[in-house]
Amino acid sequence: MKNLSSAENYALGELANALKIPRDALYTLINFESGFNPEARNPYTGARGLIQFMPATARAIGFASADELIKKNPRIVDQLKIDGPVYKYLKMFSPFTSEYDLFMAVFYPKARRMNPLAPFPANIQKVNPGIITPWDYVRKAYLHSMKELPAVPIIAGAGAGLLIVGLIIAYLLYRKGVFNI
Repeated sequence: MKNLSSAENYALGELANALKIPRDALYTLINFESGFNPEARNPYTGARGLIQFMPATARAIGFASADELIKKNPRIVDQLKIDGPVYKYLKMFSPFTSEYDLFMAVFYPKARRMNPLAPFPANIQKVNPGIITPWDYVRKAYLHSMKELPAVPIIAGAGAGLLIVGLIIAYLLYRKGVFNI
């Protein structure tokens, strides 16, 4: 886990407040995506930065490329500031209904309303080894940060606790090959 400076911690907290998301969830997400390395590069996709901006995503928020985004925002604080690239990107998907919603907005926005146990398309699985379902991504992010999965279910709504228990059981059965989704 990355120990953040006081300025980095402040920027992270301000960003989380501005987006109305839990600071710990944002920390966990960025720690998993880049280890808080503002110059991180995904060897499979060329994604860059704290939340791994794809080239097309960088263009969508006003940069010529992901490399330009990093060049203009080389520090953690630069990428986390309220008018910075992480805010601009996440603001496109806010408000967030859950941590799952936040995580999928960064990883694969099409999965925001997807069944957490449904497999990602093959092209997504190919460039993200070991991540087959949205739940795999969320689980790995929390394990990477050595944090427990959210105590509050990641899917909001009435009966969410029972739904989560059912999803976990279904996931375990799916992984054991008892049934296919």
